[in-house]
Amino acid sequence: YHEMRAHADSVLATGILPTNMTNAQLKAILLPLKTKDDGAMPRQKQDMLEAYEKLKHREQRTFNTLESVREGGEESDDEEATDMDNDVLEAMLALGRGVSVTV
Repeated sequence: YHEMRAHADSVLATGILPTNMTNAQLKAILLPLKTKDDGAMPRQKQDMLEAYEKLKHREQRTFNTLESVREGGEESDDEEATDMDNDVLEAMLALGRGVSVTV
């Protein structure tokens, strides 16, 4: 996911408007936004543009919470993710995108 997000960010950083992007560029910016619940990746440019308009305001996937699941699908009461863990994880993700972070 992080590699797809970085690639999407680099495509968006070119400043090319989505309407002027190639299908490959549109696919690159759609991949990190799309989830499997959204269905298949559109193949036609107009469909990709419509999907981008629909998904562009979707929040980035983050990994702020951690749910431990026991075998058999029961949720665990363990609190493995703390605020400090989340801050460190967010800083690591930001550094992976080339963002300067002060902790």
